[in-house]
Amino acid sequence: MFYSSQSSSSLMQIHGDVDLSLYYTIPFQFQFHLTAICRRLDKLRHERLKKDYEKYSKQLQAHEDILPLTEDIAALQIGIDELIALKAAMNQAVKLYNLPPLAATLQIIDDIKKYYRIVD
Repeated sequence: MFYSSQSSSSLMQIHGDVDLSLYYTIPFQFQFHLTAICRRLDKLRHERLKKDYEKYSKQLQAHEDILPLTEDIAALQIGIDELIALKAAMNQAVKLYNLPPLAATLQIIDDIKKYYRIVD
């Protein structure tokens, strides 16, 4: 059985954390194929990572204006339940007061302030 130090070193370059004890038990003619397969798999992995990176970069660019708002909402510890309740109240105010969404939201805030003045 022949061992190739060149094949094993190239395999180590591709997959540095691979246990090569099994590799040395493979006949030399198959070691080349194993190294070629590992190189191809590594290339496919890099291509996949590049595609994923490009996909997520495009998504981030598309939502660039929303990201700061979501960070503010998270910092204020506003949960999804509160956001859904606000959205439902806003939709109701749009119908009730016949206002655009932004004005309806401001009307809801004003109504909440009036409510707390009455209660106090």
